[in-house]
Amino acid sequence: MLERGRPVEQRDEDVRRLFTEARLDPESNICFGEGGAGTYSDGKLTTRIGHPLVRHVLQTFVDLGAPGDVLYDAAPHLGSDRLPGLVRAMRERLIQQGVEFRFDAKVTDVAIEDGRLRGLVLADGSTIEADAVLFAIGHSAADLVRALHRRGVAIEPKGFAVGVRIEHEQRVIDQMQYGRAAGHPRLPPATYRLTHRGPGGRGVYSFCMCPGGMILPSATDAGHLVINGGSNAARSGERANAALVVAVGPDDFGAEPLAGLAFREALEAQAASGEALRAPAQRVVDFLAGRTSRDLPPVSYPLGVAPANLHDVLPPLVREGLLNALRRWGARRRGFTGAGAVLVGVETRTSSPWRLVRNEQFESVNVRGLYVAGEGAGYAGGIVSSAVDGLRAALGIS
Repeated sequence: MLERGRPVEQRDEDVRRLFTEARLDPESNICFGEGGAGTYSDGKLTTRIGHPLVRHVLQTFVDLGAPGDVLYDAAPHLGSDRLPGLVRAMRERLIQQGVEFRFDAKVTDVAIEDGRLRGLVLADGSTIEADAVLFAIGHSAADLVRALHRRGVAIEPKGFAVGVRIEHEQRVIDQMQYGRAAGHPRLPPATYRLTHRGPGGRGVYSFCMCPGGMILPSATDAGHLVINGGSNAARSGERANAALVVAVGPDDFGAEPLAGLAFREALEAQAASGEALRAPAQRVVDFLAGRTSRDLPPVSYPLGVAPANLHDVLPPLVREGLLNALRRWGARRRGFTGAGAVLVGVETRTSSPWRLVRNEQFESVNVRGLYVAGEGAGYAGGIVSSAVDGLRAALGIS
């Protein structure tokens, strides 16, 4: 098992420095390190796939220490605080079963000969000979995907979604969803899921809603700004956030294999303020009016926010999609677009903007021995669907 980043114990320290000192380590952060982006995600285990292996994935989490209710809860949730311990337990079990882990082992290139994989090149200059490798690289490994593209590995652009995070006081969401029952001690922090179809059928929707949660700095490169959301198991924070994103695809950014990646990176660079990972933010009422906010309410993002006009940050198609959706949602849900609601930018890594083209055996269509799976391959999204995809790929190789 090769991991470009560090074990979760060391990764925890790097993430704490990111939160408290705005020190971004490009190889050890919210996205890179043991467990990948899932380690510091919200830990949602919901999935739309109906594969029999879903139960196996959930049972594995329970066997490693997750609460038993994830087996029957309609919306199972582990929590950002539980995940690092579960990842560590998973590693310990795999070591007992004979798996060897190599951390700080970043793959920078592949050796291909006559259409067959021959080995992997690491950042330290060493080469590992191999005739079969399973790549589960995640949705942020742009450098490795560019290396695969240079080597001629079949890649195609894939649609994804980009936008912002919206944050409210949790009590506002509780009142919006529960009405007079809001505040009842037996009711959990309220959640929501919103969808909208804009002109031409373009989808706009909420994503990864985190009740009682916080907004997380998720950049992997200097000069880029990316955010995500998370919440601990208790979901006891005072604020709630969710991504509000607009679907984009090759018709918007081009048909070249890495055109979606270029689109994503341009938006992340536009969002970077030049100050240590401060995020651009704007009250919803000001976004709807097209003006920069004079002041901002408290926001959970740990590195601070800067007043900005997100009209200048977002591509026109994303801006217009959000404007249309917010007007519709605000008219139907009291308080959703109220004075205390704030938008924070930008959310760009909802899924991979590329797809590593594979056959039914999970093998690259033009490089024998190169197997690909998970979110970074472009065939899954989220913890459970990625896990199932990886299991299916492993079973296919064996």
